[in-house]
Amino acid sequence: MDFGHAIFLWGLPAVLLPIILHLFYKRCKQKTAFSTLMFFVKRQRYFAYRRKFFEILLLALRMLIILLLVLALARIFFKKYNFISGASTEAVIVLDDTASMSRPLATGNSAFELAKRKAEDVLNSLSGDDGAALIPVSGRKGINLTRDKSTVLKLLRKSRPSGTSGSLAAALDTAIEQLRKAPGVNREIYIISDFQEKLKPSRALSLDGLGNVRVYCLPLRTAGDNISVGSVTIDSTPKISGRIVSIPYTVVNHGKGDRDIDVELVIGGKKLLTRREVVKGMSSTTGHFLYTPVKPGRVNGYVQLGNVEPDLDNRAYFTFGVSGNIRVLFVTDRGTQVDPFFFFRVALDPSGNRHTNGIETVSQHLENLTAESFDDTHVVFCSSGIALPADKAFLLAKYVTEGGVLVSVPQSITDESIFHSLISASSFVLRDIYGKLSAFKQKGIVFEPPLNTLNDLLQLDLLEWKQIVNMKAMPSARVLARQDKAPLILEQSYGKGRWISFAFGLRRTFSNWPALKSYPVMAVAFTNYAAGNQERSVELPCGSTLELKNGNGNEGIGWSSTNGGYGKLTAGIDGKYILSNTYSPGVISLQGADYQAAVLNTDKREADSKLLPDTGIKGMFDSSVTLLDPAAGIAEQVVQLRRGTDLSGPLLLLMLLLMALEFMLGGNGSMMKQALKKRKRTTAAVIGEEEA
Repeated sequence: MDFGHAIFLWGLPAVLLPIILHLFYKRCKQKTAFSTLMFFVKRQRYFAYRRKFFEILLLALRMLIILLLVLALARIFFKKYNFISGASTEAVIVLDDTASMSRPLATGNSAFELAKRKAEDVLNSLSGDDGAALIPVSGRKGINLTRDKSTVLKLLRKSRPSGTSGSLAAALDTAIEQLRKAPGVNREIYIISDFQEKLKPSRALSLDGLGNVRVYCLPLRTAGDNISVGSVTIDSTPKISGRIVSIPYTVVNHGKGDRDIDVELVIGGKKLLTRREVVKGMSSTTGHFLYTPVKPGRVNGYVQLGNVEPDLDNRAYFTFGVSGNIRVLFVTDRGTQVDPFFFFRVALDPSGNRHTNGIETVSQHLENLTAESFDDTHVVFCSSGIALPADKAFLLAKYVTEGGVLVSVPQSITDESIFHSLISASSFVLRDIYGKLSAFKQKGIVFEPPLNTLNDLLQLDLLEWKQIVNMKAMPSARVLARQDKAPLILEQSYGKGRWISFAFGLRRTFSNWPALKSYPVMAVAFTNYAAGNQERSVELPCGSTLELKNGNGNEGIGWSSTNGGYGKLTAGIDGKYILSNTYSPGVISLQGADYQAAVLNTDKREADSKLLPDTGIKGMFDSSVTLLDPAAGIAEQVVQLRRGTDLSGPLLLLMLLLMALEFMLGGNGSMMKQALKKRKRTTAAVIGEEEA
């Protein structure tokens, strides 16, 4: 209970006024002598008791009327929560800034814009001594409890919806922790969200130990017919300028009705292609765009839905690098009289540096090999007949670690330790899988996925083997080709790169394959495969962190985003470079890092349009929760809830009813007196008839 005008409570002693007046004007009994009683009407004794009962009833009514009048003037309030007026209040605003909040409401505005206005209303309801805090659900940095509410308001107005899924439970844990340390007597938590079903915690959240705390939830109901774009996953084949690139897409309809939408391809900020798609309710459709890059470099773009509201999940970003040609480096030794790569090199580029197959071949002596030799190189071929010094082995290991591909081929003379320096440079992460050279009188070859399409080549049945090197396949190694149970091509990963080992040389001393027509086809297909998967980019859901390695020494790692942001990452205390500003979808280009780009797309869980009902929202807590009406002013609702329910109106109405009852029961000519007089006349008539 609370009072709006407590000064009127001084009128409570007036409640005793009817008793005082009753005692002052109390009827006194008098004795009078009469000579006879024959002229008096006989009266039953119970009439006196009835008169006393009505006097007491009237007395109580008059006292109650005065009491109700005093309480109504004092504006009595009934409080559901114990809000102490005049004491400081600590208010924590938990703002849902996840991707689903970018969806429109029935009014046409986005849920997040309305959420910001409602959060500002909460700040306006606080007084100067009250504290406020802002905690985003996405995990972005908010503001802890502070008396400087202008800083909270500034961050609130700058806030934008993120592409993350976030955690409401984590945000509430932060809010509860801050309130535990807060000095204020009154404690409030405001949760402003669309309350997606995925936000519901696995267990009811506990507010034990917080004492005088109130939880207000403001549900903003977005449309349930969401439609989204899935991730754009581009194949790993090398992208060459002038060659067509297929850009696939998936559109998912989360509503029950069919949707007719435009799917658009945007590259470099320009809309290039548009396709019309009809997506049935609760289903998806797939398609692809064909794009031809015209020059080397990095291509950044996205696939978006052109005729729907601009939700964050209606756009999927992608990036890929484009080369002028696939660059293949053949490492040779001056002391080797026979070129181990002659037939393979001619098969790749038969016209001699005209890049007929889009492949550029470069030969370099081992002694001239430097770090710059690997720039823009997709595949490096190295022969087991080369004595590999430790410094050159370190360069090769570093190249593979950073995403390069090393292809090793044996010669007639080989032993188990021929690549020992390379294995040592990899800290023995790479395993030497070469064994002894042995005769091998078999025919044909069987390719395993993803090279299994080569099994359809003609003349593979004419392939005759003479000798191979026995290879010890490690459990982590992948068999790309075999003959019966003998592995002929093995692949093992190291860092971001791969080491592909051939069990046979590329000249006629191992087989007759260089003389067959299938050899050039195999050479080009294998090189395309080996050069693939070298895309030095990574795709992450918004809100993730990425640990980067620095290749620029103390210069740090530069970054720039398609959203217009840029900056430089510096090493932390632990020496790590962490990219954490990943809340908005887009492509982040990196300079001086082991990755060239990071693709950030909206968390796919945000596409789900299922919302919690009111009962589900209240069930998130083990204590009572108050749901606020988004259609009304939040400040007015909160002020009213803090003050409680105003009982002045009902009290005045009850007072008027009691006054009417008192008028009927008391006073001259009242209904009760008329009833008593009628009763008297009836009784007197009955007595007269009996005497007669």
